[in-house]
Amino acid sequence: AALALAAAAGVAAERQVPLPGTTLVLSVPDGFEDRADTGATLAWQRPGSNAGLAATVTELKPGTGPAAFAKERLDELLALGTGVTVIEHRFAYQVGVRTWSLVRYRMRIGQTLWEQALWLTVEDDHGVCIAGSADPASFARWLPLFERAVAGAGLSRPVLAPR
Repeated sequence: AALALAAAAGVAAERQVPLPGTTLVLSVPDGFEDRADTGATLAWQRPGSNAGLAATVTELKPGTGPAAFAKERLDELLALGTGVTVIEHRFAYQVGVRTWSLVRYRMRIGQTLWEQALWLTVEDDHGVCIAGSADPASFARWLPLFERAVAGAGLSRPVLAPR
């Protein structure tokens, strides 16, 4: 019934997927299918398109704050990526109820050019990266869907104190 109401309202149904080691949940858009689950990395693909969504949770060194985590990931991306061109970079970017860093960039994987948005945040001793990607020609169409998924990740799931 909830799916029918969401469809009638023109709102895509979403799956709430817990991000390991955190209290965050990712709102995976309707139609995205599981592609990988290695424990630390979760990935989804939209069949019939090249749009993808991925989430990675990393344990951080004590005292690593959001800015340092974002800088480390950006430096790593620039060092390891092929033909990386940063389009946009924002620290302290508000999405939903949580503050993220955002890096939008283009890079080549083989002969294919990709555009990606990478949202980064820190929760306790974990760094969280969520990436949305598609080809540059269709990326703008997917970006609002990726942003909704990230906004949903800013909502914590309930955590009961241990007994």
